[in-house]
Amino acid sequence: MRELIGTRLTGESGVTKSVYRSDLVYCRECRKTVPVGIEVITTRQDQDSKTVLKHEYYCRVHGMEYEAMMHRQLLDRGSKPKTGNDEYLRNFSKRN
Repeated sequence: MRELIGTRLTGESGVTKSVYRSDLVYCRECRKTVPVGIEVITTRQDQDSKTVLKHEYYCRVHGMEYEAMMHRQLLDRGSKPKTGNDEYLRNFSKRN
């Protein structure tokens, strides 16, 4: 199961990073399989197609950078995260 946490534009035209909460991921930093982690998908949107450039998986500890980045982006926009995401971020920060 995946739950979208947020999406962020990168400096390149048409390239976005989508951050998801995922179940059973293999962290690329600590090289361990964990029950809940972060999945970062980098995609390029052209006129007719959407291409996946990169998949990255992180455990909670190593994925905290992406979590914080998405949460800051929501706060900077002045929008409140959805209830599910807000609760997840609150629980996520307590565990670490």
